Amino acid sequence: MLAEMIDASPRLRSLAFDRNRGRSVARQTGVEAARGDVVLLIDDDVVAHGGLVSSHARHHTGRRSIVVVGYMPVADPTGTVSNLYAKEYENVCRRYDAGGEDAVLRNLWGGNISLSRDECLRVGLVSPGFENLYHEDTDFGLRCRNDGLRGVFDRSLKATHHHQRSTRQFLADAQSQGAGRELLLRRHPGSTKQIRSKPLGLIPPLAIRLVTSALAPLSSAPIAISIPALRVMRRIHMTAGAFEMRRSLEGP
Repeated sequence: MLAEMIDASPRLRSLAFDRNRGRSVARQTGVEAARGDVVLLIDDDVVAHGGLVSSHARHHTGRRSIVVVGYMPVADPTGTVSNLYAKEYENVCRRYDAGGEDAVLRNLWGGNISLSRDECLRVGLVSPGFENLYHEDTDFGLRCRNDGLRGVFDRSLKATHHHQRSTRQFLADAQSQGAGRELLLRRHPGSTKQIRSKPLGLIPPLAIRLVTSALAPLSSAPIAISIPALRVMRRIHMTAGAFEMRRSLEGP
């Protein structure tokens, strides 16, 4: 299908890697290959609504040094994992509304953002250490802020996020979030609270797995029960991820 689209429109190009090199490398490669003055970065599970591209472009008419962030509500937030994700995403959007441009770049949630190509390349989408870790978007937002860019949040720039994660995938993501948050704290002191992970580092991995296994059946219970259980499990995995990152940076 992609080949047919490229044949129909010479402006389209397909870029491929021989292995998974992470989201930030893929984005950087795409921006480097782009020819326009403004780049729009959309995640692979985010579907744009009509007029999204032109509406993003209008924000950049006559303006420089802005990172425009669109709105991407979850398509189906009825499952436990998607429900928790959707609640947290909407909380971030409310912080955008209340905190203005500084809140946007301090808490950047990528997936539907645009900025000038040359400023994107100057800041750089690749940050060593964040490959395949969470919070690479936050790191990019903070680096944009440090470079003098401003954040703009516009709910009318709408796209739908088809978020689909199993409980196992969600917990693996949580471990990556913990590691990414620890690295974020080292790169940007004061940007986030440190996860108190030292005590958990003394708990054998088997014990962590047993606790997670004991709570796992609750993830399929009614929302009122499953959400708290999932939060506890996620906290355990985030803390474990933070401890592992801290140990790798500091040594045993």
